[in-house]
Amino acid sequence: MKKFLLSLLAIAVVAVAGWQVYKRVGGSAVEKSTGRPAVSVAVEVKPIERGVIRDIGVFTGSLEAKSQFVVASKVAGWLKKLVVNIGDEVSRNQVIAIVDDEEFTRQVEQSRAELEVAKAARLRPRWPEP
Repeated sequence: MKKFLLSLLAIAVVAVAGWQVYKRVGGSAVEKSTGRPAVSVAVEVKPIERGVIRDIGVFTGSLEAKSQFVVASKVAGWLKKLVVNIGDEVSRNQVIAIVDDEEFTRQVEQSRAELEVAKAARLRPRWPEP
């Protein structure tokens, strides 16, 4: 009977030692996988409630227009005033920019002066040569 009790006591000691080793190895495995020690977390329990669920989506990306147009001036020059901004809606024949016309005004004046000189040269009486 003493042998039986001694064997039972030895098995119990080995079982308790095995349990302690298993607990320490399992606990350190949890600590290694999460990076923090296994700690109890407080949890609040509430009864089920009915309510509205809002589906809110936040997205990132780029928008592209259905159609795009390249706006080009018929004449070259400096802009005096820009009437619309990028993204504004425009309609047909709407003025979108005003070009500085000082250079063109000077060219018109010069052309008029040259025309007057040409008319004066043609209308000048020619004297017969002696």
